[in-house]
Formats: sequence, structure tokens, C-alpha cells
Amino acid sequence: MTDAPIGMNRRRGLHTRSWVWWLGTGWALLWVWVLPPGSRASHPQIWLDSRMSDMIQGEARGVMITAAGEIRLALNFARIADLNEAVIWDAVLVNNTLYVATGHDGRVYAVDTKSLKTRKIADLDESEAQALAYWKGSLYIAANPGAVLYRWDPVKAELKVAWKSDERYIWSLAAWRGRLYIATGDQGRLYRIGDNGRPEMILDTSDQNLVQLYGDEQYLYVGAASIGSVYRLSKTDEVQSVLPAARDEVGAITGPLASAGWRLLVASIGPPVKPLAPQPRRAVPYPTPGRSPGQAPSAPDEEIVVTAKPPPSSGPEETQQQPGQTSAPSAGRRRGVPIFPLSLPGGTKAGEIWAVDPSLRVIRLWDTQEAWIYDIHAFRDQVWVATGQPARLLSLDKKRRVTIQAAFDEENVVKLLPQKSALWVLTGNPARVYRARIEERSQGSYTSSVKDAGFVAYWGMLQWKGYVPEGSAVRCFARSGNTRLPDPTWSKWSGPLDREAPLQLPPSRYFQYRCELSGSWEHSPVLQDIRISFLPQNQPPRIERVNVLPAGVVYRQMPSGQQFRIAGSSHDVLDYRPPKTRGASP
Repeated sequence: MTDAPIGMNRRRGLHTRSWVWWLGTGWALLWVWVLPPGSRASHPQIWLDSRMSDMIQGEARGVMITAAGEIRLALNFARIADLNEAVIWDAVLVNNTLYVATGHDGRVYAVDTKSLKTRKIADLDESEAQALAYWKGSLYIAANPGAVLYRWDPVKAELKVAWKSDERYIWSLAAWRGRLYIATGDQGRLYRIGDNGRPEMILDTSDQNLVQLYGDEQYLYVGAASIGSVYRLSKTDEVQSVLPAARDEVGAITGPLASAGWRLLVASIGPPVKPLAPQPRRAVPYPTPGRSPGQAPSAPDEEIVVTAKPPPSSGPEETQQQPGQTSAPSAGRRRGVPIFPLSLPGGTKAGEIWAVDPSLRVIRLWDTQEAWIYDIHAFRDQVWVATGQPARLLSLDKKRRVTIQAAFDEENVVKLLPQKSALWVLTGNPARVYRARIEERSQGSYTSSVKDAGFVAYWGMLQWKGYVPEGSAVRCFARSGNTRLPDPTWSKWSGPLDREAPLQLPPSRYFQYRCELSGSWEHSPVLQDIRISFLPQNQPPRIERVNVLPAGVVYRQMPSGQQFRIAGSSHDVLDYRPPKTRGASP
């Protein structure tokens, strides 16, 4: 039983003995707690590494650690080209050629995806080769400032001006349903070039800049900056707002991820959008961001869907809106000082990724306050995200779990382009081109952090769980030592070890393991958890605490039933039952 001190002068009915009188003379009682050898006996212990938080303390080379705590082979990115430019603005893959638009010297390059040779094809008068699109056998190049559209003929290797617009910027180009679409700023207008080769304005918005274009089989999606809206244009030129603005700029648009039921994926970047002043308008039920699938609309103050017809064309040569024409949407138009998209230096380092399903339900997948979001792409049943500062390649699965696929030495990852069984990654500051082949064989290793048993320990077994596809392999090794950091006094690496293998290591305090994986990214072995059993040596008894009690205080045993028994006495007891006097407390 546990002993507890009581004050002797506060108890009655206690038979006075000589040792009690001795305590009353003012001497202190000194208690020294000494743990007997049995209390320091060691028991087998197990280390378990099975979570991402466990794994990230180690060193990963050529492998990635997933959000589920699994270790898999990472993509092996090889540097294909060093362009000696500051930044890459855009890129497009055409058959076996990768075209790259750069700044701040207005140059365009062509990379042969087979021979991996790079050549410069255009040196523009403008400082920024901003956007690219391949249409009707030619490469179209948007140049800023000045909003000049060039056409480069790959057969004749000729560069000509296709359109000198009255706009200030051209931010994005897209070929959709046999026509070329041009997103401009700072008036927030969308143009289209048809078979006659003449541009016509088809959409005039409330945003200052239209910065992103993406087309699927049914719609052309238009992302804006300043209000950050996303519009979609139908085959019949009807316009609808499909995503309520969360932040000032749409950083990227892509899709779909069919396995998750997401038709559209949108990166929203910059500072949060300030709500506009309320205006009288008919409310249309619309799912708000963050609502779980299947949840019913619940409030009359939700976002609205605006459907409008774009301004009719006045003829093939008319490129400006005529007085009296209506634009869609037009409320809250902001004009005046031109702005650059926030993805340029000076913006806010924050963003979100949203998904939109065919019923226009909006789901927020991920958000960050720690990196720029430059590009997103649906690839291999995941959403891939290019970030800057730090320059990383992330992926989100259907359960919205994030995995760091790769990290780069450059400042930003600005563009992603899939090509059958390969993935191209383009960086900025400096401008470089990388490629990873999905089925290419690779190797990687994971080395754990140094683990401390606290005392010298006997090592038992190493066990690992996972699965190894045909053609891949996992080999694990272990070592131990008595210094905090591994040095020549440590044992040599022991292994390779089986899934359940005894550890033939000398007794020591510190331990480390390493697992080597081989295979390919698509057919990678997977480590799910690693267990290490060990037995610390028994330790001699040691003094852990010294208690000095005041004079007149003694330890007693805890009560049993209705009585206290005085420690050290087999006869003297203290009645614990409450007194019968009315009003007295026990």
C-alpha cells in the first residue's frame, strides 16, 4: 500500500509509544527512496515506423513518403535542357516537339523529345513570350507588353505578325473546336479567330484580365484575375459563371479526373476576394464552396449562376464592342489602372485547389499558405500540383491526401505537361526542362533517423510489411553503435534482411536501418511499416528521490474499510468512522 503523511497533533485516541515521543522532540524523519533491482528490470520493446510523421525524420533518396506513411519509388527527373533564361511562361507539346515560351528576353525554344536537342526558333521584339497555342499547322505566340500575336510556320521557319491588337496584354491562347481563342487584359475580353483569320470579340467581362483558357469536348473555360471568376463558353456561345471567386486570380484550369467524378479542376491564388456590395438580383440556388457532396442548398444568400449571351459580332473586321451592345457579365466593371496577374512577382503566397463536378457542385480539395501554385494537371488518377518557393511537385489522390512527388533546386516549378508515359516539368529562376519516364526502372533508398534505446540494448528482430510487385525488390539493412552520430566505431551494415529477420548486431545504445527499393514508379515496391524489437539491459538500483518530513509527521497506510492503520504497527489503529456529534464534520 502507499503511505501518506498525517499530522500527529491532529489525531485523537492514539496510544503514545516511545518512538512517537521521539518524533515529537523536533527531530526530522529522513526517507530515502531506493529502487530495488527488480523495479529496474527491462522488458522487450518495439519501435514502429508506419506514419508519415515517423518517416519524414529519415533520409529519402529517390523515394517518396506518402500521406499514408508508405515508402515508394519516386519519379526520376532528368534535366533535358538549361535554357539560360529567367523564367518560362508557357509550353505546348506538339507530336515530338516541346515548344517553350520564355521571358524576359522574349525568346521561344523548340525541344526535340526524341533527340533531346534544343534550338531557338523566335527572338521577339517584346520582352515576354507569354503564351503558346498550336492551331492549323502553325505555332501562335502571344507577346507582351503590347499584346502582339505572332504566327510561326514550322515548315518554312517563318515568323509573322498575325494580329496587332488594341489590348494591352494577351495572357492565354487556346485552340478549341477549330478556332483560336485569345484571353486579354486589362479590359477582360475574350477574342476568337475563325477561318477568315480575323479576330472578333465574343466576351466582355467584369474582370480586368482573362488569364487562363482550358477546353474540353463541351465547354471552353475562362479563368480571370482581379475578381477571380471562372466562366464557361458553350458551343452556342452561351456564357455561364461556374465557380464563385475565392481569390483574386485563377492560377490554372485543367480536368477531368473521371475516377473521382471531377469534371473541372481550378487553382485559385492570391489574396481572398472582397465581396461586392449587394445588388438586387434573383437568387439562383448554387452549391457553396466546401459543401460536402449531396448536401442540399440551405441559404438564400448563396452564390448565383449568371447565364448570358456574349456580345454579337458586328462582322469579321469589327473587334471592338459597339455602343448599346450588352456584355456578359457586366455588373461591377472595373477599369483604370492595368494590373499584372498575381502569379507575377508581388502577389500573395497562398492558394486553393477546387473541383467542380458535372452538376456544378464545388469542392475544395487543398489549400496552402506556404507556396505558390503555378500549375495543376490530372495525371495517372491524381491531381498534380506545381509549386514555387519551395519548388515542388505534389499530388492529391481522390481522398485528398497530399504526397510530395519531387523537389527541385530551382525557385519555382511553373508548368506540367504529360506525354503518354512521360511527365515534363518546367522550372523558373532559372528556366530548365526536366522529364521523367513513368515506366523507367529506377532505384532509391530510405535511411531511418538514429534511434536511441536509452541504454545499451540487445537487438531482436527487424520486420517490415508491404508488397513487392513482380520485377521489383526491397532489401533492408541494419547497424548499431554507441555514439549519437554514426562513425567508424559503429557496426557494419548487416543484411540484406528478410521480411522477419533476427538482428545479428552487438549490444549498443543506438540503432539505424536502411531499405533499398528497385523497380519503376508505376510498378514500385511499397513499404508500409517497419518494426524493430529490442531489450535494454537491466540497470542497477539508483536513488531517485529524497523526502524530508517535518517534525511530528509520520507516514501511515491508506485506509482499509473504516480504519487507519499506523505504518509500522500491527495493533494501533485510528477510527475512521465519522463522529456522532451533530454538526461536526468527519
